[in-house]
Amino acid sequence: MHRLAALLAAAALLAASPAVPQAQPSRTILVQAGQLLDRPGHAARGPSTIVIRDGKVVEVRSGHAGADLAEFAGAEVIDLRDRFVLPGLIDSHVHLTSDTGGVAAQLEQVQLSPAAKAYNALVNAHKTLAAGFTTVRNLGDRDGVTLALRDAVRAGKVVGPNIVDAGASISTTAGHMDAALGFRDDLRDALDRDDNLCDGADACPDGCLAKYGEVVEILPGSIKLKIKRDRVIPACKALLDELPVRDIDIEEVPIEDVIRQIFAR
Repeated sequence: MHRLAALLAAAALLAASPAVPQAQPSRTILVQAGQLLDRPGHAARGPSTIVIRDGKVVEVRSGHAGADLAEFAGAEVIDLRDRFVLPGLIDSHVHLTSDTGGVAAQLEQVQLSPAAKAYNALVNAHKTLAAGFTTVRNLGDRDGVTLALRDAVRAGKVVGPNIVDAGASISTTAGHMDAALGFRDDLRDALDRDDNLCDGADACPDGCLAKYGEVVEILPGSIKLKIKRDRVIPACKALLDELPVRDIDIEEVPIEDVIRQIFAR
């Protein structure tokens, strides 16, 4: 009886113990290509097989290897034997929130909400990926829509290309990213100009800090600020990286140093 009780107690303990996580089996995909362009400056290969394990290309083989081979048992096979295969393309200048231009783009600017632009960005991301572009560089997004889409793609929530996003833009007055550009002068004050204008040595540090830093206090010859680094664009990143400021720390930064660093390049 005592032995049975001990066995039952041991079984209860085992049942209550957390399960040991099991290693996930690797996933293998075989892409069978009719022709394959995989080396810049070289002629395309003939019949080839691209071996992908856990999302990474690990090998390119001549000929068409299949799941019938013991080493590839259970592999997924993508049959492109009648197709020309090449690496994903890169588009280094896109605006995913819109595919319009001219007057149509101006109308979108004042008619569409950030939510509507988010749907446009997702649709355009799908179009871009379907056209063979697996990486894009998005140049300018005042609403943070493309940054959110970038994170959603990387998290596997939606399908789209890898996005390198510039975040909100900094522009000169009447420059390419001035939100009031093209509208009547008397409408400028009514438009959301996003505080992104930067004209000269005195204004450009203010432009960077207004977009990416929370100014806490302005003192004679210096400022106290907090940097919001999740939205920093490349134009300001080099400056902010050199400042004695961290993600949530507040430091005093002499304004003359800000001006000197941003224009020293």
